[in-house]
Amino acid sequence: MNQQTIIWGIFCLLSLGAALLWPRLSRRVLGAFFIVMALGVNFVFVLVDPAGFVRIGTDAPLLDFYAWAFSTVVAISPITLGVLLAAYELTLGTCMIVGGRPARWGLLAGIAFLVASTPLSTWTLPNLILAGALVAILWREPELALLRGRRLAAAVTPAA
Repeated sequence: MNQQTIIWGIFCLLSLGAALLWPRLSRRVLGAFFIVMALGVNFVFVLVDPAGFVRIGTDAPLLDFYAWAFSTVVAISPITLGVLLAAYELTLGTCMIVGGRPARWGLLAGIAFLVASTPLSTWTLPNLILAGALVAILWREPELALLRGRRLAAAVTPAA
C-alpha cells in the first residue's frame, strides 16, 4: 500500500467519523471538498495534462472494463471527461452545501461518483469509506433522513 492510499484512507476515515458526529457540518465541508476537487484538480488537470485522464483509467484498474473504457472511449476526448467530471463535482458539491432536497441529491450523486471511481486503482479503494460518510450524513441529518424521522413515523402511525 502506497503513501497516497494511506493518506487518502485516513482522510476518508476522519470524514466518516465526523459525519457520524456532526452530519450537517460534515455535509457542508465535504460539499466544499468536492468543489475544490472539481476546480483545483479536475479542471486544472484538463488544462495541464488532459491525457492524464486516460492514464488514470489504464495504469492499474481493478476491473478490465475500466482499462477498455478509458483506452477506447475516454481516449477520444479526455478533455470532455475532465470537464464533465469537474461540472459533476461542482454541481454535487454545491447541492450538498445548499441543504434540503438539493443536498440529498448531491449526497446521492457523490455516493454514485465515489463508488464508480473506486475500481480505478488500489489507491481509490478508500472511496468506499468516503461514500459511507455520505451515507451516514443521509442517515443522521434529520432534514435529509431517507428512512427516519417524521416521514417514517407518519407512515406507520395510525390516523386518529
